[in-house]
Amino acid sequence: MSPPPRLTKDFETARQPVPVIRASILALVVDAVAGAGQDAGALLARHGVRRPRAADHYSVVPLGRYVALFEDAAAALDDPFLGLELAQALKPEELGPLGLIFVLQPTLEAALRSFARYLTAVQNRTVMTLRLQDGRAECEYRIDDPGIWPRRQDAEFTMANLCALIRRRLGPGWRPVEVGFEHAPPSSGAERLGRYFGVPVRFQQPANRLALDLPAQERPGPPGNAGLVEVLERHLADLIGDTGAPLSLSGAVGEVLRRGDGTSLRAVAAAMGLAPRSLQRRLEQEGTSFRLLLREYRRRTAESLLRDGGPSVKDISRQLGYADAAVLSRAFKGWTGVAPGRMRRPR
Repeated sequence: MSPPPRLTKDFETARQPVPVIRASILALVVDAVAGAGQDAGALLARHGVRRPRAADHYSVVPLGRYVALFEDAAAALDDPFLGLELAQALKPEELGPLGLIFVLQPTLEAALRSFARYLTAVQNRTVMTLRLQDGRAECEYRIDDPGIWPRRQDAEFTMANLCALIRRRLGPGWRPVEVGFEHAPPSSGAERLGRYFGVPVRFQQPANRLALDLPAQERPGPPGNAGLVEVLERHLADLIGDTGAPLSLSGAVGEVLRRGDGTSLRAVAAAMGLAPRSLQRRLEQEGTSFRLLLREYRRRTAESLLRDGGPSVKDISRQLGYADAAVLSRAFKGWTGVAPGRMRRPR
């Protein structure tokens, strides 16, 4: 088995200037589409998500594109309860450290606190509120962007997954006290949600909500769990990046360029979940432009690759989005006063 991908600052959710979600969650939807014999590649393309990014589970994709893709997948499969079904089949370890820490915490209250605190390691710009009073817990979830709508599949997936995690601790017969969703009731089959949760489900609520009574006593877990929980908490905090300052938009553009998601304004804006004009306007507010950022990225990258004796000038020109090596050579000479071949170090 190959080692997990190396984590970098590029993927700290707190530093992303636009709403994002881990590709590991997107992969669940894409795998369901492929498993049903549908064209997952076409689905990704319709929503501007490149397959390599979806395959790298620690990478991030725009949250709005994920939500729209989820709704599109449900329609393509003619399965309005796709989110519910994926949550029912999901294992805690498939959520990564967020799922593992939930089942390893000593009490359900501690597990709920971890889920509320660290959900942003999976997706940012999300509100997950936990209220505790007199032995009752109330969990509320919503995406903090009214422009991301409709979002029924994401809401039902998230709340049903939380219910499944609790049942993993308390047994399959456990049921909450109340369940509510912010979206309107489905045109048919609403009782299916009621059967899964075990209580009547309310719709068109201010937020997606699950209320439960905390157990008075719980079976203690293995004594070695405390150390593992501490490791997982450090890892989740690192994924959130809550000790770092948020990226500027120009910094985020640089990260998209370094990831190789494209060099055109349209491609970079799509990778960030923005319209090209919106990206240009917001960069102007930071006192820069896409053209200047792209030129600086190309200059630094070309100089670095040539000094390291790396790829050929032709390959570098292709990597940087130039039509051919001659165009790169002219640009490079304008930046440095020398031809690319003069910069290259002999191997």
